[in-house]
Amino acid sequence: MLTYSAGCNPRTMKRLFNAYLLLSNVYEGSPVIENSYEQKLLFACLCLQMSYEEIYNYIVLDLNSADTDKSIDNSFFAQMLDAQDIKGFVETGNYQDFTDTASEAAERNDFDIKDLYMFMRCFAKLLLDNNGNVPEINIDKLSHVLQMTAVTSGAVKSNNIAGKGVRYAKEYKGEFKERRLDDPGIESFNSCKIGYFIIDGKKTEKEKITFAEFFKEALDYAYKNNTKGFIKLRNDAINLVNNDRAYHSLFMPDKAKTKIPGTDIEVSTYSSNDTKKNLLIKIYKDLKLDIGVIIISMQEAKNKED
Repeated sequence: MLTYSAGCNPRTMKRLFNAYLLLSNVYEGSPVIENSYEQKLLFACLCLQMSYEEIYNYIVLDLNSADTDKSIDNSFFAQMLDAQDIKGFVETGNYQDFTDTASEAAERNDFDIKDLYMFMRCFAKLLLDNNGNVPEINIDKLSHVLQMTAVTSGAVKSNNIAGKGVRYAKEYKGEFKERRLDDPGIESFNSCKIGYFIIDGKKTEKEKITFAEFFKEALDYAYKNNTKGFIKLRNDAINLVNNDRAYHSLFMPDKAKTKIPGTDIEVSTYSSNDTKKNLLIKIYKDLKLDIGVIIISMQEAKNKED
């Protein structure tokens, strides 16, 4: 677990063990950490908090949410263990919000998404019972321990829990509004909420639309409207003809593969929304397609300074 989180960084390890000793002393005799299992869980949660804070934030918020449609549950950890690698986990499509959060965090904080996946597998193994299942009682214990670890910082966040490890629920700016991808008034597409999108007059609207889903449909339109150019662009990208690393990563995915609808062309959707947006603008420009045919009804997420 240390290998895929704090690693051999002396400063991080010192912080980690100091936090563990502090909380062990503060909660000594508490039923929250009454045996070695809870102590291991405490250590794991601190590793998560200090190495992958945004993922820690996501899990804390989800477990403490009143929403009955939660992402983090027994099935989440079971599927994390069942998948052979991060690609397999992502390709199930069952936890798109989590994978979007993870990819954006990896890009912002410059960590390897594969390390996060390996860490989460170690984390999930802690929750198994003797029969190889993830029982509800262990999820409850995890929730209690996560609340406890919030004490390692003094900031006060949402859900009436103290600590920098607990984030505010996502908040959005204003009402849904139709926007172009190249709208200079949009600060960021990361974590935005999509109500519907329109591509050349065709409207797609349903209860929940991920940016990755929209991205694939926009690529499908580009492929159908300039197939020859799209195939050349892809071949050049794979062979690094123009040394374009962004295109190469898109068409030679090593972290997640998904197919453009109706084709055998594999692309990666495992990147931040802003990266996907920039790729679409570039692709449409290179294929001489009008980016203006794409309209998104969206709410922009508030950032920490808003």
